[in-house]
This record gives sequence, C-alpha cells and structure tokens, in this order.
Amino acid sequence: MTVFVAGEIGEGRRVAIVGARAASGYGVHWAGALSTGLARSGVTVVSGGARGVDIAAHRAALAAGGRTIAVLASGLDVPYPRAHAADFQRIARSGALVTEYPNGTTPRRHHFHARNRVIAEMSEAVVVVEGTLASGALITARFARELGRRLFAVPGDVGSPLCAAPHRLIREGATLVESVEGFLGALGLSTRDAVAVSQEADPIARALSRGPATVDELAERTGLAAGVAMAMLTSREMRGVVRRASDGRYHRVGGEAE
Repeated sequence: MTVFVAGEIGEGRRVAIVGARAASGYGVHWAGALSTGLARSGVTVVSGGARGVDIAAHRAALAAGGRTIAVLASGLDVPYPRAHAADFQRIARSGALVTEYPNGTTPRRHHFHARNRVIAEMSEAVVVVEGTLASGALITARFARELGRRLFAVPGDVGSPLCAAPHRLIREGATLVESVEGFLGALGLSTRDAVAVSQEADPIARALSRGPATVDELAERTGLAAGVAMAMLTSREMRGVVRRASDGRYHRVGGEAE
C-alpha cells in the first residue's frame, strides 16, 4: 500500500475512534473522553477527520497534548471537509495526515470505504461511538474484525438510531465501553487519571456547573436527548454525586458530578 503523509506517523500504540458524523452531544462527549484518556496514556488516536465523532476525537487528543492521525479520503492538498482545514494543519504538526491518494484527488464515495480500511490497518483496536446501521463506522468495524483488531463499542439510548451500530456490534461480541477507566484498563493502560478525565469531559458536570437544572434544561444545555440525560443523571444520583431537589432540579453534590 502506497501512502502519502504530512507530518510524522511515529512509533507506539495506536487506537481508532470512529462514529457518526451527525453525532449527538453524548457521542461527542464519549469521543472526547476516550480520546483524552488515550492521549494522556501516550497512545496515538486515529480517526477519519470527518464531522462529529471523528473530529471530536482528534481535537480532544490535541487538547490533551497527545498525538493523533487523520486518515483522509482525498489528497493532502484537498482538505475534506474544508471546515476542518485548520484542524488538519494542527494534526500534521502534532501527528500526521495520511492518505492513499495523490495531491489533487477529490473525495469519492469509494474513497471513504478504502479510508476506513486504512484506519483499521493502522490501529490495534477500534472504538465505535454512535452510528446508524448505514454508518461507515460499521465498515471500519468489519475491517477491524477481518484484521483481528480488538473492537469496542459505546452503548447509548436504545431508542436512538445513532446507537444502532454500536448496539449491533455489542450483540456480535464487541467489548462494551462503560467508563474511561474500564476502557483504558481493557487495553492494559494506566487508569490513574481516568476519573479526572471523565469529570473534565462530562457534559452533565459542565452543565450543572452553571447551576441547578431540570432534565429538560440539562438536555438543552448539553445537546443530549432527554432520555440519555435522564439515564446519566440517574447513574450519578445513585452514586451520590448529584441530588434531585423537591422542585425537580438536579444539583451537584460536593462540587462533583462524576
């Protein structure tokens, strides 16, 4: 396979995070949290540079001071999506842009399938964060299985089409992602900073830092579906890190929400 590279691919471990372009706030949160945990553990985050989950993973890795690789479906001089051109420049400085296509090549539909194969080939494991049953993330997952890579999936709202792809993968044997700590531990990585990572990236914690809120208000602040926000709140309430007041609003307990 001939590839064109801007930046340095580098040595060391690499893990891919892929998922929906039309990601929800929940998907963006998990892409960012997992990517941050990987970056802080010295693992290079690989993704496809697309909107939604992909770019959230790239940006989180960069923000954590880590390395990330974007595999493109176009030539290096034809950034796609164009809105991510500045992100691609940052990625090339702190990691690499990789493509099978020479300069001047514009993206074509079949290029994205080939890009998904390269993502799987470059990574020891692939994590799927959101995606419909028509999602390209399932193609990446198929390549990962064929190549013997480890496959992880983040569960979500059972009523959301965006969660159909990861739920199918979990039914088919992908490892369920329940926490940053558990995910890093499954990869044999240090979990020392995992709780702090979860708190920093947690959309519920950030939303409640602006003051108490009802489920609907939290859904509006975070961009999460109301059902997802309710599930996240219930988990935190059971752990005693948020509490529900008599007026129906949720409050942080002791300044923590994770």
